[in-house]
Amino acid sequence: METQSRYTQAITYLNSLIDYERTPEKVRSLDHFRHLLEKLGNPHLDLNCILVAGTKGKGSTAYLIATGLKNHGFKTGLYVSPHIFDYRERIQIDNRWISKSQFSEYLDIVKKYHIEHRGMRTVFETLTAMAFLYFRDNDVDYAVIEVGLGGRLDATNVVDQIMTVFTPIDYDHTNILGNTIEQIAMEKAGVIKNSNPVVSIKQLLPVQKILKDTARKFNAPITFLDTSTIEVVENSESGLKFIIDKNRPMSVSIPLRAHFQVKNAALATLALRTIGIKHPDFRGVKVSGRFHIINKRPAVVVDSAHNPISIRTILDEVEEQFHPERLIVVFAVSRDKDVLKMLEILASRIDVLIVTEYSNPRSMPSNQLFEMTDRFHHIERFVLDNPNMALRKARDIASQNDVILVTGSVYLVSDILKNLHGGNYA
Repeated sequence: METQSRYTQAITYLNSLIDYERTPEKVRSLDHFRHLLEKLGNPHLDLNCILVAGTKGKGSTAYLIATGLKNHGFKTGLYVSPHIFDYRERIQIDNRWISKSQFSEYLDIVKKYHIEHRGMRTVFETLTAMAFLYFRDNDVDYAVIEVGLGGRLDATNVVDQIMTVFTPIDYDHTNILGNTIEQIAMEKAGVIKNSNPVVSIKQLLPVQKILKDTARKFNAPITFLDTSTIEVVENSESGLKFIIDKNRPMSVSIPLRAHFQVKNAALATLALRTIGIKHPDFRGVKVSGRFHIINKRPAVVVDSAHNPISIRTILDEVEEQFHPERLIVVFAVSRDKDVLKMLEILASRIDVLIVTEYSNPRSMPSNQLFEMTDRFHHIERFVLDNPNMALRKARDIASQNDVILVTGSVYLVSDILKNLHGGNYA
């Protein structure tokens, strides 16, 4: 069968499975997934996994660690979620997506066990199993695995990782993970399960205590990165250079322009130094959908910020880098997010808000979202159902010194960038 036709069939089958990214529900147990992996020969147990957990910056940090390993000469697998362009983006070796033919082949292997055991598995479990098989069969030296939702009951938490990395932990997915920062931190900390090293960004005090206590329970050494020691010394169109630890200065360069990536890169540096790479090289790292500049005058920035803390961060970044005359935001969001808080943050700092919706069924309908903005009379507001039409509206009303920010969800970013690239992104 032709590769494209077979791949199309594979995607159709995958989309027929339960998808908690589209209809979020609680996972009750990992037992069924462990049973599936057992039938597949437990490929995850043959991997040197680095597990990246947290709320904000997981994907970027995973990309940075994987690139640092690759540039040091290690064959490196990378598993991330969700994707911007294509399911294949989630499973990579040395920054190359799994091919369409290999994707179809590995899905067929996992699919056989779905059928034999009458288990309609989830999309995430299926992709995770495929990644484990693909990495094992290709003899990767390391597999960098981004935790999906939460931690304790996430499908990635079956690995016996050689190191655990925590990005900032904050409020997100409260309908599933809990309503307090302590409950969320407990779910995230649930990925610590052996005595191997734990490295973390400096966290909120209750979060830090939970991570420390959990690490102590497993006799795992834990190190927290003090971000107050980081100093940016160079900022250009080609990227950023910063120094970690002024007492024993170490210079690090990243080909990324967003200042929030400095903390992610510093954490990736700490992780890599923990496994013996003293001077990490991040050349060639690309992180789609994070501070992605798709136009210069007016500047159009696309960013997948999807919770209050990351909305604040991207607004800080845009204001610091562009000093816009007006800030025009195209916004869509998933229904299960803290929508009102995100809108309040936006309304306090922007001039024009254009609300829309995206193709994923989790999207809050644009009219419902627009109704929630009724209290914000001091900003100009518009509603357009189609995200590409919403961006066109923003371009129409923007002057050259304004900035257009497209944000609120990775799914919105996906719809915008896929339309921009016209399918030519692989």
